[in-house]
Amino acid sequence: QGVAVELIRGLRSELDALVTYRPDPKAPSITGDIRVAQSAYTETITLAALARRATLPVSPTVQQPYLDRLRLNLVVTTSQDMTVDNNYGRLEAGANLRVVGTVASPGMDGRITLREGGEIFLAGRTFRITRGDISFTDLRHIHPEFNIAAEAPLGGGDTVTMTLTGTLER
Repeated sequence: QGVAVELIRGLRSELDALVTYRPDPKAPSITGDIRVAQSAYTETITLAALARRATLPVSPTVQQPYLDRLRLNLVVTTSQDMTVDNNYGRLEAGANLRVVGTVASPGMDGRITLREGGEIFLAGRTFRITRGDISFTDLRHIHPEFNIAAEAPLGGGDTVTMTLTGTLER
């Protein structure tokens, strides 16, 4: 109850969890429910950092047979919306996800729903989210599918709509 974690730099969360580890030599597993009581991502995002992260050399795969066998079945939900407040946006989102597969090769299904009215800062404009979700449907990989629409005023009563759809794959 009330465990503070920072799994990703800048993403601070408080979790309530009931997780069971079963060390069975033939079929070890981690199962349970994780409720995100509160969470905020406030890290400044820079394009240079994103480019550096995307081009880092990948180390050779280390043979880890235990992690290949360690099965996952974790339900992750939000009790309160997660908050993003940084140089690219100010928004809130709720999540209902399930992490499956193995520690070495996780998969995910479920959805993150962006709340209407959140703001995205892009190209010198402030876009207001009109709808948005990030879906996960691949039980063998983590491939987010984006479906987001946001609008910004142009002046004179006109607006521009930005739509982001597609899948992010590694």
